[in-house]
Amino acid sequence: MSEKKIDYIELKKEILRASGGGIDIIDKLYGSAHHGFNPNEPKKKFKIRQDDKTASAAAHQSKGVWGVIDFGDPSFQGKMKSAIDLWMTEKNLEYTEALLDLASIFTVEIAAGKFQARRPEYERIKVDKRPDPHYKIATKASPETHELAAFNKNCQKNETLATRFKEVLEQFEMYSLDSYTTFDEKCEGHIWKSTPSFPIFASKRGDSWKIYKPYELEKKWRFQWFGTKPKNYYFGLAQVRELFEEKIEKYQDRLEQEGKLTPSEIKAKVENFKLDEIVIASGESDCINFWAFANCPAICLDSETSILPPTLYNELRSMARKIYICYDLDETGKQKAYQICMEYVDIHWIRLPEELGKKKDWRQNYCKDFKNWCENYSEWEFRNRLLPVSYPMRFWDYTIQEDKSGGVKKIGYQFNPQFAVHHLAHQNYFRYKSNTNKNGFMLIRKDGHVVREINQKENDELKNYLHNWIYEKRLPVDVLNMILRTKQISESVMKALPWFQESFERASRDTQYWFFNNVAWEIKSSGIQTYAPGSLNKYVFEDLIIRIPGNQEAPVLLPEKFLDFYRDDSGKARVKILNQNHPFLQYFINISRIHWKAEFEAFNKGKSEDQKISWYEKNEVYAKHELNQLRGVYLEPWQQEEQEQSFINLACIMGYMLHTKFDSARAVACWISDNEERDVMDSKGGTGKSLLGRSLKFFNNTVSFEARKSDIWEDKHMFQNVDENTDMCWFDDAQLGFPFDKIYTAINGFMIIRPQYGKHYELKGDQLPKFFITSNFYPKNILNDDSTRRRIWFGTTSDFYHSKGVEYDRKKDPQFDLGQRIFDDWSVEEWCGFYRIMADMLTGYFSIGQTEPPMRSATKQMARQQMGPIFFPWADDFITEKVKRVATAEDILSHSPDPKFKIPTSLVLAAFLHENKTSLGSRRDIWTPTYMKKCVEAWCTYHDFTFNPSQSKNSSGRVQLKVSSELAEKWNDIAAAAGINEKDWKIKERETVDCFYIVASGQTNQEEDSVYQAPQDDQIEFEF
Repeated sequence: MSEKKIDYIELKKEILRASGGGIDIIDKLYGSAHHGFNPNEPKKKFKIRQDDKTASAAAHQSKGVWGVIDFGDPSFQGKMKSAIDLWMTEKNLEYTEALLDLASIFTVEIAAGKFQARRPEYERIKVDKRPDPHYKIATKASPETHELAAFNKNCQKNETLATRFKEVLEQFEMYSLDSYTTFDEKCEGHIWKSTPSFPIFASKRGDSWKIYKPYELEKKWRFQWFGTKPKNYYFGLAQVRELFEEKIEKYQDRLEQEGKLTPSEIKAKVENFKLDEIVIASGESDCINFWAFANCPAICLDSETSILPPTLYNELRSMARKIYICYDLDETGKQKAYQICMEYVDIHWIRLPEELGKKKDWRQNYCKDFKNWCENYSEWEFRNRLLPVSYPMRFWDYTIQEDKSGGVKKIGYQFNPQFAVHHLAHQNYFRYKSNTNKNGFMLIRKDGHVVREINQKENDELKNYLHNWIYEKRLPVDVLNMILRTKQISESVMKALPWFQESFERASRDTQYWFFNNVAWEIKSSGIQTYAPGSLNKYVFEDLIIRIPGNQEAPVLLPEKFLDFYRDDSGKARVKILNQNHPFLQYFINISRIHWKAEFEAFNKGKSEDQKISWYEKNEVYAKHELNQLRGVYLEPWQQEEQEQSFINLACIMGYMLHTKFDSARAVACWISDNEERDVMDSKGGTGKSLLGRSLKFFNNTVSFEARKSDIWEDKHMFQNVDENTDMCWFDDAQLGFPFDKIYTAINGFMIIRPQYGKHYELKGDQLPKFFITSNFYPKNILNDDSTRRRIWFGTTSDFYHSKGVEYDRKKDPQFDLGQRIFDDWSVEEWCGFYRIMADMLTGYFSIGQTEPPMRSATKQMARQQMGPIFFPWADDFITEKVKRVATAEDILSHSPDPKFKIPTSLVLAAFLHENKTSLGSRRDIWTPTYMKKCVEAWCTYHDFTFNPSQSKNSSGRVQLKVSSELAEKWNDIAAAAGINEKDWKIKERETVDCFYIVASGQTNQEEDSVYQAPQDDQIEFEF
């Protein structure tokens, strides 16, 4: 019945009837085993929460419906919450979900729009003396048709099927009961009577009875034994034996009537007679369905988890040509069937189709057993679609040569590829789609939650596995030789293996999973949860199992938290360093200390020479308590804050890179560079940026690129090692002019992968890697390029660690600064601490998101890089000296009616090209008016000047001026003074030209009606 047709009002009423008005629901939620509620004393207070100091809750009844009032919970407001409301709250379910859940628990049938609680009638009686035996069984003459629906619902609409089920039940001595009674020591009799919606059955087994209640609420009471439970009793075995003897007699009678064989030949034939098949079912209900629905003899063991004894197996083999096993579709059923089939390799495994598990039974539970299958499919499908694809675990066929009497003369063995595929699939060999392999897939093997890739060029692994398996099973040498000789274990077998359909997704939008050899970590903004391997139902490639280098099998333990990220009351991102006693964290703090020089200078201020410390000396007390602090006491408050923000920025970038879930809305490339201003061509390096990339590689599937090599971009196959499983592309030591635009679309659009061998393919969405770039420079034109800027998340590091050079007379290396090499000299405990620190950074990213670093020095370096080593000093000279002397207040007043003095872009360009023609060489061609404008704008950024303020722009966003005769003369004089030939630059009256207009820091354009005040030299207003 579809959900739309369910009358939830009636369903609620029936659930309340089935649960005693809701009292049983309350008992399930807060019963004495958990909280102390006693349905026999409902008014007695109990603790609704385990940590309550006093009991504050009590059951209450209103209009026949039970609920709870909790005076210790303000949300109750002194009013009763019904049992169904409580179920919704405690189970976190919506109203309709809660009703369906309770219908399943209290066995309320949902069918044909009717709701019926499936419960027996109960009666208690008093007797004078407890009878012996202490039970009584009252059987019916024959089960009614509606009762047969407990075995197969189709019996209600199929008379022929119902008749067959009645015959089988009679054959198995399974009776429908009116009731059964038990007598206790108090001489009380407890009678449970069947009802139309709650049939009860019992099978007679010698002097004992086994009760079967198909609709019993509690699974442990579904079966009950009265009398002595027989040992080694197998349901259906007696009937199989009886059928076998009956078939033998008929077979012998037929041979004798034909008269073609001698008595001895008939005897030999009869001795070799066998049934076509016998099935080992998972339970009695399934067994009944095999006999009645599938017309197939079947038995079942005591339970699905029981072992199959060799004696029973041998007896079944003596009676049938094929033995089948059909267990439930759940993991327990699959695992137990697998174990039996691996022990007895000739048993054919009937695998119920996975699509069955998508259907629901009357309880709204997913179907899983053969009884469910019979209710959804036909007998024809059993014989023609289910049995033909039921394979044994052996991977060979028998060829039997019989002698004249029908006995076995010789057995031959032939390799069966389909059986081999079946066997290998159950040894967890699979294909997994891969664009990097010429076959379009990789061969893998699953072990628990770990998946290992197998080199297809070495596909002898499959042959070796089969060979070793036969050897360990001590099978005949002819079987071993068959495997050694066959040439059929080849690519064709691999191509027939099933596809691995499970996801390797290790992250969601706000969660990341790390898998270690002994534990898995679930990392969220709220913290870290640990799980035993395989308990998460997630899979990970073997090379992504995080193992401690040098001690691969050492268990990983979860240390206490190192970092606590949060936002303060003003919304500012903050971090508390709870424990900095770890070399990696000390290194991370030091690369965040962008004001370390000021800290040293402040510490040494006023001290004698013998009291001062140098940048390289170690003062143990100070180093421990001051120099490794982000908010050192010798720093100004704004410096302390900037260092903390620098740390948070780098930590959140690390968290972003560690998070393997792709989110197009937050997709950026991370660019790590130095937060130091220096000469454009001075690539000092040595600041420890590469250690950040190395640290990420311990967690991410990484493809690294030597970004120092500019010719890597000439290789069209440069990304051939990148595939859908790649987490990170790391460009280390990117040089000046790194072509960032080449990865624009790869950041949040798509990547075209061109393998050297194989077809091109596209990665997009979740398949895309993240990009991590470490460099001593910044992307070209970054100040003027919004397309680049919005795709980059910048991180900056201090030069606390540095190389020997002009500024520093010795090297300071993070690998030796802390008394040991980072990564290489760590103990197991330090590795565990490193994993925890990185996980803390992930939680920081989840809780804080993207943060920007202090960019003052970085922005100046970007400006210097944009200007280049030639323009920067020239601009300082030309603009601040030559133009400053020309652009006096008198000039402004005499040449412009709204005191603005402007100079054409083309004049500045001509002056620059003229004065630097030798230095520029072949690079002269890049200097266009547009490029000149970018450089002048960068110069303004460097000096904190305002470039082309909005008040000076026209409607098209440009600063323009129509040239008067006086301005033409003035500008031509400037050009002549600069030595520019008239043919290279000359301006004419009435031309309209683009100009530059620069306002020094703290200045704005004067209003037209204001009185002009000549600025001081340090506040001069420059207008070009």
